[in-house]
Amino acid sequence: MSFLSSHRLHFTPLTPIHIGCNETYEPTNYVIEGTALYEFDPDTAIKNLPNVARKELLKIVSGKPNEEMLKQVQALFYQHRESLIAGSEHFFPVGDGVADLYRKRVGKAAQYEGRGKQVINNLEIERTSYNRANRKPMFPGSSVKGAIRTALLDSLNQGKPLSNDMKKKRGAAQNRGLQESLFDGMFDTDPMRLISVSDAH
Repeated sequence: MSFLSSHRLHFTPLTPIHIGCNETYEPTNYVIEGTALYEFDPDTAIKNLPNVARKELLKIVSGKPNEEMLKQVQALFYQHRESLIAGSEHFFPVGDGVADLYRKRVGKAAQYEGRGKQVINNLEIERTSYNRANRKPMFPGSSVKGAIRTALLDSLNQGKPLSNDMKKKRGAAQNRGLQESLFDGMFDTDPMRLISVSDAH
């Protein structure tokens, strides 16, 4: 009997899911038009800008970096978004709320603090995990396996509070100790060592 077996799983998310990849879309490498986000390389984008816009951009960034500079660059990119879209390397749909928020805040202060100090909305968007070959979103297998592991540990624990000994531990030590106690030992008795989950598209 083989130790290896494979099963195809189908996930039906009950809520929106975001699994990050430690990358963000910066307002200098995307614009939103309609309900689509267009991604571009900043260097390529500058080449696609009309000559007048490039000169204006150079004038803006040649000054002292401050909040006003960021607003002006955002506004300039949005004003010339058609040129930037023409040189985009990828695009994908975004929700109506995201598109509306972008249009309302691009090139503007998000709010004001005491004494009229501006809080600039830099319009960063955290990227979800994606396949670098086709740039489509994906579920990393490690995240799916982690969710299964958490559910299994929660089931074994049955809502019991931490023991006094476990409360004395902190951070990773507490986490590791709790998992070892629930799985009754170390790595060689951990049932999750027998499971490998591939990335899902």
